[in-house]
Amino acid sequence: MAGPTAVEIIQHPSLFLRWMQSASGKLLIKFKYTALRGFILLLLLLLVFWISVFLYGSFYYAYMPTVSHVRPVYLQFSTDCDSVNSQQARLCAFPSANVSFTRDPRRDPREKLLAMGQVYEISLDLEMPESPVNQNQGMFLIELTFYTLNGEISYKTARPTMLRYKSPLLQVLHTLVYSPLLVFGAAEQKQVLSVVLAEEFQEPAHKATVGVVVEIQTRNIEVYSAVLRVNAYFKGIRYLMFYWPVLSAVIGVGTVFSFLLVLVLLSWYRFFW
Repeated sequence: MAGPTAVEIIQHPSLFLRWMQSASGKLLIKFKYTALRGFILLLLLLLVFWISVFLYGSFYYAYMPTVSHVRPVYLQFSTDCDSVNSQQARLCAFPSANVSFTRDPRRDPREKLLAMGQVYEISLDLEMPESPVNQNQGMFLIELTFYTLNGEISYKTARPTMLRYKSPLLQVLHTLVYSPLLVFGAAEQKQVLSVVLAEEFQEPAHKATVGVVVEIQTRNIEVYSAVLRVNAYFKGIRYLMFYWPVLSAVIGVGTVFSFLLVLVLLSWYRFFW
């Protein structure tokens, strides 16, 4: 609606006031409507952003496996064999242990630790005293056998290892230098052998691994403790998500946000424009 002319304003001032009231009322209504639409759009953008963050977080939790698993190895052996000389008695069988790869085998043996399609490096840490028995042992073999829920063997590997050699002179010098610590128990004469048993193990597609059997193939060995380590070796998208978490989060959230934003804007122009 066009406004009054200057002559009409001079002749009828009340007409100008009514026009101003009508124009200001319309402008206020338009401003309120625009502000309401902007506020709703801002809420939608915030909602889309947090939905994007939630979806990326859910994808990260479901897609990224645990980077490392540590399982204690409790070696079992038998000593009830006959021996002519008890001082020279050895173990009747190779020390071995059954290590479960399920989260809680008592609850559900199908809840595996290994992710399908993921490459792992599996190693065994042996804590061994530098005793005469172990020093005279020489090389020995460690065998790792993977089995399925039905007890079927899916994979088997073996690696040799031995204690680090120390000459008699070096042993004497080491004992003399560390004698105060050795007396008070702050140090020990031992070695920790880390043996990589499988460099790039990948679970077979139709043979899900639920556990392994660790066997030390020697009957004359002394071990303080043993630990099995399963470390994930990431490639591709998992490598980016693990080693570059901020960059991958920005790309992931941004991609989901852009996709959802397009859907929201299309719906917005369809119903509110």
